[in-house]
Amino acid sequence: MTKVSTHDLAPYRSFTLFTGVTGAGWAEAAQEAASSLGIDLETVVIGPGQEVTDLYSDWERLRGVDEDGAVLVRPDKHIGWRSQNLPEDPAAALRDALASILSVTTEGAGA
Repeated sequence: MTKVSTHDLAPYRSFTLFTGVTGAGWAEAAQEAASSLGIDLETVVIGPGQEVTDLYSDWERLRGVDEDGAVLVRPDKHIGWRSQNLPEDPAAALRDALASILSVTTEGAGA
């Protein structure tokens, strides 16, 4: 077991979306949003049974969102957006957040 920071899990080359086990639906939403905007977006699901676990509950204490929420980290490793929980259409919510950060329009993007 190796202890790592979320900073270590968020590469400078792409956006990174962090979520908990009950927010695993964000992974598919991230693929859809990234594809529609033509960007790189990685998803990290943190929790038991995942590649990344929260052994000491540090992530749970600091994330600022529910277990099924998400934290979007920009390539410069600053938080760009948070969703308190998993919305009905997470791909649209994420696409809108990314479009706002990137100052682009989502007109005609996604479905």
